[in-house]
Amino acid sequence: MKTGLCRWFAAVLCVGLFPGLTPPGRAAEAAAVTELPNSRIFVHDMTPLPASNVQNVSMVDWSPKANQLVFDRMGLSQYYNVYTVTPEGFRLNCLTLDRDPATAQLHEYSPSWHPSGNFIVFSGQNRGSTNYRRSGPGTGWHCNLWLGKADGSQLWQITDLATRYGNPMGATMPTFSPDGKKLLWTAFTGKPAARTAFEQRSLCLADFDIKDGKPVVANEQYFQPGRRREFYETYGFSPDGNRILFAANAEQDQPWYCMDICTIDRGETELKVLASNVGGWDRYASVSPDGRKIVWSSSRTFMIPFLGPGGTDWERYLRAELWIMDADGGSPRQLTFFNSYGAKENNGRRAFVGDTAWSPDGTRLAMVLYRETRNFDVVSEIVFVTLGKDPFKERPAPRPGTEAPSEEEKPQEPAEKPNGTPPVPKW
Repeated sequence: MKTGLCRWFAAVLCVGLFPGLTPPGRAAEAAAVTELPNSRIFVHDMTPLPASNVQNVSMVDWSPKANQLVFDRMGLSQYYNVYTVTPEGFRLNCLTLDRDPATAQLHEYSPSWHPSGNFIVFSGQNRGSTNYRRSGPGTGWHCNLWLGKADGSQLWQITDLATRYGNPMGATMPTFSPDGKKLLWTAFTGKPAARTAFEQRSLCLADFDIKDGKPVVANEQYFQPGRRREFYETYGFSPDGNRILFAANAEQDQPWYCMDICTIDRGETELKVLASNVGGWDRYASVSPDGRKIVWSSSRTFMIPFLGPGGTDWERYLRAELWIMDADGGSPRQLTFFNSYGAKENNGRRAFVGDTAWSPDGTRLAMVLYRETRNFDVVSEIVFVTLGKDPFKERPAPRPGTEAPSEEEKPQEPAEKPNGTPPVPKW
């Protein structure tokens, strides 16, 4: 999960000229930002990725080894493909347009780096499948995992799930463990769903290796921790590889579109809820390279009474901001104010935060930001967020509910599982 260190270019110009670089005099300050209490962490700067036509992005990841971003982007054909680019906006390259056979009418999305920086794993729609809406980002029906060389010169399909329109299967949101020996992803089980529009999901963990020059995935284990066992979305591992990070609707009466940020430790079967938001939206979590902090997207300061029938139109109504918390879930704090009138980042239109990836040195984030355009539609782009200690520029006063809750307000531990709940396998 976005770990490691890399050597940064010496910054000689200000952020306004080179948004991808850390200004001199602030590098040492930013390097220690994750050691600070969250009450002293602020956003110092936000600048878009300096590359043309990089819009309609869904997922982003940042390689410590290659110092490159990988992301997916929807093209004019309305299908997604996978691209790489440097943080400075150079060498924009598509990896998946030439997947054999041609993939002009298939989704390729949800990419993530291998720790070596030599490979990229992503989700690819099966040839012959025709469900455009349910086979792309956010869903994942009729998709398998693919591995590609970082330059796009070779691609391998590494899972083998059949296209099935009744109780569909699929694999999406893949991510590697820090040592590259485990692969975690979100799986569609092919089992009947109870009360969700997107069928039943699970977590899947497998061994990964390169043998005789080819990738091998083996020993798949499926997890459905919690009570509802419907919505899961995988984000990665702690830097030591002993904890997995994901979102889930873990409580008994929790709709699939009201998810919490959760973890499971190695050898355990019970999940731990880090960010609970009853009736709200907590998603897209990412842990810092040193393992001290987690950032994520949350709607917790907003009243969002309607997300469409069954929550399926969430993009049309959602408002969510970037938050930060300690790795154990403590001291949650709101970092951005895109939806607060008077804040510098507010442009008068609805916005929500999507996927995030930490820079290798832990000073910045690459963040997918969605803003409303017209008729409830949204457009997304990659924005670099520079974090630092204490206010660098004047910011609005926190709204009620944006500080850490008191002990009385903290969510209670879930009750004991009811009898008859199937056990979760240990990983």
